[in-house]
Amino acid sequence: MKPKIKSIFLNMTGIILILFSFLQFYTIYLSKTPHHIFWLCNHVPLVMGLAILFRNNFVLIGEFSLDFIGMLTWDLDFIYFLLTNKSFTGNEAFFTFGNYLGITAILHFLTLPLALIAIILIGKVRKRAFIFSIFHFLIIIPILIYFGKDYNLNCLFKSCLEFIPTFRFYTVFLLLFYLFVFIIPITYLINRMLEKIKNKN
Repeated sequence: MKPKIKSIFLNMTGIILILFSFLQFYTIYLSKTPHHIFWLCNHVPLVMGLAILFRNNFVLIGEFSLDFIGMLTWDLDFIYFLLTNKSFTGNEAFFTFGNYLGITAILHFLTLPLALIAIILIGKVRKRAFIFSIFHFLIIIPILIYFGKDYNLNCLFKSCLEFIPTFRFYTVFLLLFYLFVFIIPITYLINRMLEKIKNKN
């Protein structure tokens, strides 16, 4: 891809993610559920959009790795919900935005593919991007604790999935499991992909 076309595409991708992020914030405002902003899937796309505009693959890969499993789970569950009118996770509360669900769905379905394309186009290997994932989550943990178990943002205090029970030390297990099973491996795989693309060129 020619540099000018690539630059235009990246700029448009960043702007699209930022635009739909603010539309999502507006739907959250209209729904009178401001705490929903702190779900990763609702605010990570904004950070990704800014990272794309600044061509910052360290932040972009970190956010992608942080949000990948949650976003993918929502996407698959939403498709299943449309087909069966049931949630395979057992948590139909994910789809309670009423008339604003369309904006939520668009944001969720756009984020991962657009972010991955941007990561490839920016092309910079950032092996320690998982550090930004950790940094992001450390920042919002006090907020999640403030809202507490009743809101259970990002499933921090109890399982959001019907087939996974909540047990003693669930929160500690969740954080460690998410870091070592998802975030670090996803960061590694993305960087391996970037290295292979770089070597081919």
